[in-house]
Amino acid sequence: MSIVALAGFSFWIAALALVGSSQAAPGRRKSLTDLTTLAAATFLLSVVTVHLLFQPGADLIVAAYLPDGRNDTLPLVGKQALADFTNLRNAMTWYWGTAFSLAMASIYFPAELSIPDSQIEKQGLQSIWKLMASVVTVVSPLLASGALQIIQPLVDSISASR
Repeated sequence: MSIVALAGFSFWIAALALVGSSQAAPGRRKSLTDLTTLAAATFLLSVVTVHLLFQPGADLIVAAYLPDGRNDTLPLVGKQALADFTNLRNAMTWYWGTAFSLAMASIYFPAELSIPDSQIEKQGLQSIWKLMASVVTVVSPLLASGALQIIQPLVDSISASR
């Protein structure tokens, strides 16, 4: 968690430094885009890591409730414990994806607006596509959370069929 906190703090400080920079607007915008992409990748990997860290717990629940020598079916209490743990994992993944996305959005958009000829203020189709690319980057941890929620049941069903 300290690595993630340091990454978030560094993102904020670097974005604030760009706001106060005397660099030309295109250079500031490029630096902000690169900085946001780097922070999004860090937070995206953190969300995936949070999700994966819960898998050993799920495996322990299955091992604890799986009766020895019985056709590999969990009793009802084991199924309920595994379902509860899966809900906790999903909630934690959504929580961190949302928190990271909100943290990035809270500095990215004000920093973008502070740059002259902001992409947010410009009109036209090309700037809308550039803005949408920025929005996708900023909310990528939240999008990763959703993707993990969709992919995990598929992975579980494939591994259960083996």
